[in-house]
Order: sequence, then structure tokens, then C-alpha cells
Amino acid sequence: MSQISSTPPAATVAQSASNPSTFTPQSPFDETGDVILRSSDGVDFRVHQVVMSLASPIFATMFTLPQPEKDPEPINMPESAVVLDQMLRFWYPGTEPLTIESLEELHAVVEILISKYDVQSAVYTAKSHVREYLKTEPVAVYAIACTQGWEDLARTAARESLKHPIRVFDYDAAQSLKHITADAYHRLMQYHYLCGTAAKGVTTSLRWVTAPNNWVWFSCRSCTTSPTGWYLSDGQAYPTRLWFTNFRTSVGEALSRTPGISLLDSNLLPPALKEASKCSVCREQVHEQLFNWVSTALSPKVQELINGVQLKFT
Repeated sequence: MSQISSTPPAATVAQSASNPSTFTPQSPFDETGDVILRSSDGVDFRVHQVVMSLASPIFATMFTLPQPEKDPEPINMPESAVVLDQMLRFWYPGTEPLTIESLEELHAVVEILISKYDVQSAVYTAKSHVREYLKTEPVAVYAIACTQGWEDLARTAARESLKHPIRVFDYDAAQSLKHITADAYHRLMQYHYLCGTAAKGVTTSLRWVTAPNNWVWFSCRSCTTSPTGWYLSDGQAYPTRLWFTNFRTSVGEALSRTPGISLLDSNLLPPALKEASKCSVCREQVHEQLFNWVSTALSPKVQELINGVQLKFT
């Protein structure tokens, strides 16, 4: 009886969910395949040797061993029936669409399928499934991309992580981080920090801002002025309203923690608008002007500076 060993650690979570007493292989693994894969919990999957050999050099090598002509000898697999079924349905012809309930479960299957059995034809499908978790679990996606050497997806996930405050200790760490190197994790933290520093820079210096025409935070002379003026693109210092200076400080702190935050959708604008509305002059224009300035000037500048920061992948 042939045997394959060394189950990757990532498969542990998915395997623990198996129920060998009730699991029954469904089509096409219950039909007339010429090879039997027997799961670690004793469930047989019938597959076709030619299909398995074409997909995986590991299986191709295994099938060079002599086999009985009539009744194929089962090949013992270290994966449970649930994991083996998921792995096969990822790529095997004629199967129903794969159903996986979590990214951790998906990671387990990807590790076995690609890292262990070298089924390279499944890479495109695997990346597509992992990519679905970008917005909700970017750090975990980054971890998986790093373990698989998917540089394009790792960069996309790192950029998406900028929308989350991942450098604070109360941010939940992804389970998938257990499977990446400290160096890969450090590169992500460094990228996040450098983007935060660059983004915050738009609020510590206003020399990138075109000299004002009618921005109310520069033109108003009725409400409290900030103690210091701010130098703009023409090299001159302009007095600004105190509420605007406080707004910029809040924005800078937020960008430092979460560089990819949407400034228009954040909770940063309401306090500034509320404070500005206490002034009879500012309240007439501040809503339209501040939204306009944030959307057409501040946010694009933040993106420009973040675009200048590159993730070190290797």
C-alpha cells in the first residue's frame, strides 16, 4: 500500500473540522477511477491516473511504481477526507464549484495543493479565491501571497492594509501570519510605517498648497487665528483659522496610523465643520469648501505620496 506523508501545518484547522463517520465522496470521486486515494480517516476517492499525473509531478512520479492490473492498491494520504475533497475539487475536471468557508481553510488547501503537491495549474484559481478576502483580511492575504511567492498579490494586499491600523497592538493578527517569516512581516510593517509618515507629511507642511484665493480658513478674519502662519507654494506665510489647524493635526494623526483611510468617509470632517460653523463668516462657505479641498487637493496629494513608497518584497 503506497503512502504519502508530511501534512503541512496549515492543514490542521481544516482537518479538525472533518467528520469521517459520515463523509461520503461525491461525483466524480465515487466512480470508476483507476487510482484510489485513501484519506487519513479511511475514506476512498477514485481518481484517474492520467489526470493526476498531468496536474502534479508528485503524483506523476508516484504512478511510475507498478500497480495491480485489476484492483488498484489504495494510496494512503495524510490528509483527512474533508481536506482531500477540497484539494481535489479545486482543480479536478467535472467537479462542482469549491466551497470554502474561511481564508484560513483556503490557506490550508492552497498549502497542500501548491506547496506540497506542486499543482501549478491551480495557481490562477487559488489566487482568485484568495483575492476575494483582500478588503476584509489584507494582512492574511499578504501572508499567504508571501508564502506562495505571489509578489503581485502581496503588493496589492500591502496597499489594502493601509486602510487598517495594523501597527497597533489591539489590531487582531491574522492566523496566517504563523506561516510567514519575520522578515516578510517586518517588510509589511515598514511599508505601512513609511506610508504613514509620507501621508502625515501633507499636514505638517503646506508648501504643496497653491496660494489661497478664497478658502475661508485663510480669508476669514472673524474667528480665532492659529498662533503661527503656514507657508504655501508661493513661499509666503498665511494666517489660518485655529479650527483648520486643529483639523490638519487630527488628519495627520489619523494618516499616520491608517495611511489609506478615506478622509471624506472618516469621522474627521464633522468636528471641524462643527467648530467652523461657530463663526458667522466660516459657516457660510466651510461645508462646500472643505469637502472640495479634501477631495480635490488633500486626498490626491496623500495618494501621490503613498504611491512613492515601494514595498520591499525580497
